[in-house]
Amino acid sequence: MVALLKDNNDVGKYLEISFVYHDRDEDEGSKLIANFYLEDDLEIGLKFRWTNQVLKLFVDLLKQFPIEKYKGIFSHYEKHLEMRWESQPQSGSYNLTFDLLTEDEDQFSISVSKEQIHDFGLALELLMQNAPTSEE
Repeated sequence: MVALLKDNNDVGKYLEISFVYHDRDEDEGSKLIANFYLEDDLEIGLKFRWTNQVLKLFVDLLKQFPIEKYKGIFSHYEKHLEMRWESQPQSGSYNLTFDLLTEDEDQFSISVSKEQIHDFGLALELLMQNAPTSEE
């Protein structure tokens, strides 16, 4: 199962996130896979680990998007993935840019509505609750 966020303007452009595992201990974390697609082809694939603290903050941001205190950027002490956003008032959408903090320093942008972001947060939360508790 994956949480899917599709671009409003480009049918084959989307982000999917899945869990390898989610350790439910609040002091532990999760291993995730983020795949970024262009024209329905995998453009960037990233496996990464986040602590449950960072994961919870990210899911809460998505479910309540936008949260003013973040001032357009979700940045944290973990490596691997950050998210920035800008409002597009003419279309009523948001341009999300995901910065992959890896050796290649890739970026992926997607245009989506606030409702899509909320739904993505809910889907990610559901995946987290149903994810395996270990990599085995």
